Amino acid sequence: MIKPKKFVKWLDRAVEYVGEGQAYCFNLYNYKRIWSCELVSANSFDENDGDWPGDERKVYLRDNPLEICKAKRSDTSGEEVLEKFEQLLMEAKSHSRAFDDLCKSKPVAYGHVNGDLEIFSGGGRGA
Repeated sequence: MIKPKKFVKWLDRAVEYVGEGQAYCFNLYNYKRIWSCELVSANSFDENDGDWPGDERKVYLRDNPLEICKAKRSDTSGEEVLEKFEQLLMEAKSHSRAFDDLCKSKPVAYGHVNGDLEIFSGGGRGA
């Protein structure tokens, strides 16, 4: 998994780039056993509609997403990556003022680009 310090640097630039939105989403991708992410700023938010991030305002690094980890084996599950990514977000929240402020003011979600989203509360899954 990417080192937290490197992720925080990327995250600070991403938050600044995407600017003001109604909500934010980290899309996670798996391509050729490499997991990567992008940050989407959305124009709307509807907790009951899983497609709300599709109303994109701005996307940070869609053409060159951040590599967060390589699958060490072919059976590395998406669930494993989600759990590790959430831990990374929790750590980043305590080291990035911009991300912490964002989490306090707007909904932030993460998940597989074609899957279900988790709302990030900063307190762990289901918190």
